[in-house]
Amino acid sequence: MEILGKDIAWNKINGELCRVLDFIPRSSVRNGKIESAGISTPYASLTLECPRIAEKIECPIFHRVDFTNLWEVFKKRGVKENEEVLVGRYEYRTMLGKLFSSFLPKIYILVYPIGSYNKFNDKSWQEKTRGEAWAREMRPIARKDPFPDNRFLQ
Repeated sequence: MEILGKDIAWNKINGELCRVLDFIPRSSVRNGKIESAGISTPYASLTLECPRIAEKIECPIFHRVDFTNLWEVFKKRGVKENEEVLVGRYEYRTMLGKLFSSFLPKIYILVYPIGSYNKFNDKSWQEKTRGEAWAREMRPIARKDPFPDNRFLQ
């Protein structure tokens, strides 16, 4: 399995939604504080399936906000049997955001009905779904975004 950020560059998944196959926490959250496994150990890792990459990839989670958001989705909220979790790379567009992007959160998290990942990557579905139907399908059940109020770093 290749590692995102080491074997595969982050920009390879720009603009893509990847399906989370597994969330493996190496730390935990208690009373709002992260109990870490160690300074050089990632907080967690994700096993991802991405449309541009043929094999499954591992995504280590080193940022506190990314880990806290994943913890809230997987452990606090929980993922139901009829749901799947998709993640995307957060793209910083402003000069300030680009300058500090290596120190900022990397992912946003979306919870969709199961089967959405396959549907979103199906060219025929993309071609025939438009307007209100497309908007309704693209609306997630739940969302965790590092900058929900679209602050200046976007």
